[in-house]
Amino acid sequence: MDTLLSIKCDPNENKEKVAEHNFKKISPARRLDFVISITLGWFFENPDKTMSDLEDFFRRENLDIFLVAGKKDLDVNKYKLVKLNNLSEESDFMLFYSCKPKDIAEKEIEIMWGSYEKNYEKLNNCGVVVPKDFYYDHEILRNKDLDEIDVDDDDTHELLKFNKVKIDIKIETLEENFIRYLHTAEEEKIELEPQVIDEATDGSSVLGVFYGEELYCRVGVIIGIDDEGDKILKYVDLKDDVYVGFK
Repeated sequence: MDTLLSIKCDPNENKEKVAEHNFKKISPARRLDFVISITLGWFFENPDKTMSDLEDFFRRENLDIFLVAGKKDLDVNKYKLVKLNNLSEESDFMLFYSCKPKDIAEKEIEIMWGSYEKNYEKLNNCGVVVPKDFYYDHEILRNKDLDEIDVDDDDTHELLKFNKVKIDIKIETLEENFIRYLHTAEEEKIELEPQVIDEATDGSSVLGVFYGEELYCRVGVIIGIDDEGDKILKYVDLKDDVYVGFK
């Protein structure tokens, strides 16, 4: 488990190094949801570089982040693809990220394109989906002093886009994550209800905690009895496909 923590930047810090730091921190946590924001921050500080340059950086630093070209599959009457390194320019391929270990990511790329090299040669013609009427004068943003841009201090994605925060990842155990959620619920007077949601490999019940009909925490609990008759707990990630019990 992981928790994302934002740390304010020193205004005098090299902004390119901030983006590189953020990529390196986010990689082991595989937080795909933040990678695209950091990508924009990297390009704002490297306006003349391309998607293949970014992929080269990922490989040079041995990060678990891969850029993948996808086929253009969208309603062209409503949407279009624009390049992250030039928001004014359209592209022919859809950009995807893979935040997986190298052997898995490269295997998926090979299945899709036949080889890593064939995917790589398409990267500079990749973009993200935006509405058909989207327009952004990239040159204006490119020439703007990012320190002058006002950003909501509570919006981590916006802060990452403009390299205004360095992030850090605190790794939690499943038990620590579960207890933290329970403490938060207690402090905020949220009434939680345990419910059996699945079965472990040994037949034990897997419990999750719910707020109304919504799962409150992604960590669940398996309750068992040890050889001395005492109750024992095992914490599991409810996003796993299989829950291993006590036997």
